[in-house]
Amino acid sequence: MFSLKTILPITTVKKDLMKLIKKAQSDGSSIIITKEGRAAGVLMSADEYEGLMETLDILSNQATVQNLNDAQECFDQGKTYTHKQVFEK
Repeated sequence: MFSLKTILPITTVKKDLMKLIKKAQSDGSSIIITKEGRAAGVLMSADEYEGLMETLDILSNQATVQNLNDAQECFDQGKTYTHKQVFEK
């Protein structure tokens, strides 16, 4: 999961871009980039971006969200099967 705790002005990002990209890749951090004191963009690793887009895609599908909620409810009630039970059939 990403965190937007770091806020940097665009001039700093320009100067330290490669260092910031390597940091984002190594620890999954994200950086809010400001221009004239206002948020203008976000720097994050490609993996974090891809994961975020995938999550949005999943959550935008109501049927998938309902299936996830149903599965969580079954799990909470102890209605589960072992790996062996599933693949013995």
